[in-house]
Amino acid sequence: MTHDDRPFQMTISLDVLQHLGIGLYSNIPAVLSELVANAWDADASRVRIDFDHQTPSIRIRDDGHGMSLHDINSKFLTVGYKRRLQHAETPDGRTVMGRKGIGKLAAFSIADTVDVHTSDGESVHAFRMNTRDIEEAARTGGNYFPEPIDCLVEESDRGTLIRLTDLRKRPSWAADHLRRRLARRFSVIGEKHGFDVSIDGDPITLDDRDYFNDMEFIWYFGDPADDWDFSRAPSGDGAGVLPNVVPILPPNGGPPVEHAIRGFIGTVRKPSQLDDVNNAVVLSARGRLIHEDMLPEYRQARVYTEYVVGEVIADFLDDDNDDIITSGRQRVQQDDARYVAVKTVVNQALHSIRDEWDRKRKQAGVQRALEYPSVKAWYERRGPDTQRTAKRLFVKIEALRLDEDERKYELYRASILAFEKLALKDMLSALDHVETVGDFDLLARLMTGVDEIEATRYRDIVEGRLKVIQALRNLVPNALERALQEHLFNHLWLLHPSWERAATVPRMEETVGAEFEKIDAGLSEEERRGRIDIRFQTVPGKHVIVELKRYDARVNAADLVKQLQKYRRALQKCLRDKYQGEPRDVECVAVLGAAPTPQDDPEGNRRILDAIGARYVTYDELVQQAEASYDDYLKARTHASDLDDLLTALAHDFGIDGKP
Repeated sequence: MTHDDRPFQMTISLDVLQHLGIGLYSNIPAVLSELVANAWDADASRVRIDFDHQTPSIRIRDDGHGMSLHDINSKFLTVGYKRRLQHAETPDGRTVMGRKGIGKLAAFSIADTVDVHTSDGESVHAFRMNTRDIEEAARTGGNYFPEPIDCLVEESDRGTLIRLTDLRKRPSWAADHLRRRLARRFSVIGEKHGFDVSIDGDPITLDDRDYFNDMEFIWYFGDPADDWDFSRAPSGDGAGVLPNVVPILPPNGGPPVEHAIRGFIGTVRKPSQLDDVNNAVVLSARGRLIHEDMLPEYRQARVYTEYVVGEVIADFLDDDNDDIITSGRQRVQQDDARYVAVKTVVNQALHSIRDEWDRKRKQAGVQRALEYPSVKAWYERRGPDTQRTAKRLFVKIEALRLDEDERKYELYRASILAFEKLALKDMLSALDHVETVGDFDLLARLMTGVDEIEATRYRDIVEGRLKVIQALRNLVPNALERALQEHLFNHLWLLHPSWERAATVPRMEETVGAEFEKIDAGLSEEERRGRIDIRFQTVPGKHVIVELKRYDARVNAADLVKQLQKYRRALQKCLRDKYQGEPRDVECVAVLGAAPTPQDDPEGNRRILDAIGARYVTYDELVQQAEASYDDYLKARTHASDLDDLLTALAHDFGIDGKP
């Protein structure tokens, strides 16, 4: 086979292949970072990355200077080619990123087939590399000759196209997530540096770092660098300046050599504003990431590190001295004295920031609370002591990790009500000292305050009950029957708004229950099947007997009167013989699936029940009447108190309509 048949040649050992190629990189962003760095070193101004999820395949196209046949064999296919020994800068004056000449092997971490198409403006070349063939050549100790293929790049269209196929797993990265990863890995992407990178046609920008708009406080190492744009950050004018000098002892002795770092450490308002990519302090050199996250090495980490994002640029870590970066090009050697020195400065910065962040965060919490007009209006009407206490509460509320406005609204609402109750308590204490007619103004204010708070509390109760009733209304009959069986006897307000919580004496309940059991023993089988339960409860001023029939049971009005009369007499006998101090008024309520028969005489049925102090209500009527009575209360309460107005304004400030 002639040279023309095998124009491309790679020499590589199996050991080097395993350690520096296949398996070296663990994810797609790391692999693409190497290929983007190669495009930078080729003086490309545009790099386009496209995913074909059908094939699947990945295409990386740049408009760099391309490669001649000599360049391909002596540089690209030479593993370990040390470019910086030849040129410290690219022909266009860029600082070279590549160092070890192994980045081209990164593609084999995710693909078994790599096609390379390139044009240097004078010639075109294309070849295919396959993992199995490379491994076989490395195993036998021979050279590997990539397969020539038809070139897809025109001679006049200078640059390089790399196509990755036979992917080891389908790309699962969403394009926007991948843009965020690459945006964090490079500080030279963008118009300023003449280096545009796009994914599926959408360019990567600083916005893809996705934290600038959420930055609350920022500290700079030295003077603010122009690598970032914090103009849109809420407090992006900077919170402080950090020392940026890193002293490093030369390996051969002598006085420390001072190096400068630049960059920033910032904090966001809520940890949820940072994902796992951005909640990090990355270390960069020569325009690209060299260490993914320094934050875990901060030994005094507290909760505040969950709010931290940052970037440290230390170009001197990737100079011409011993390589500090691991083969994977994503981490540095952590025991290297140069990195230890940088880490010491960064950790000292994080430590100094911690207390300042806590103080500034408290100040910002109060400011954010007072940005709500209703909260500010309420706060300004309070006295100095109450204001100091309110400030502390504002800080705690604003510090909570609440992503829902409604939850924060409920906290502010409850807090305001609590303060109003405390104010009433103070006024009650002051009543002990009332002596003059003028002092009775205090009593008037107290009574008004009590009325407002009671009305507000009852409104909350009514609205809660309406939600329960509305939920009952949407239940199918079987589910409604089960719901009433479980809850009706403990929530008699469903039968009448004035019947709040039952207050039956336990011993009396046992006595009456025993009498009811005697009556139950005489029921027919049909009567037993038609009943769910019967109980008595005590409400203010009377006793109530409630019988709950099954939804599908049909009851005759006369039979119902006879049954209820038996239980009524049993209860009256207990009251007369053993509980003479209890109220004598007894009301009986039967909850039925349908009106009793005969259904053509509803008025007559109601009259005979009323004659023994009884009434019936159907399942559907119970829900409808309960909803109407509570809804009527809200509509009838037309007069809004000052407290109501305040709480309504608070709901409006949080964008929550329909709440007081």
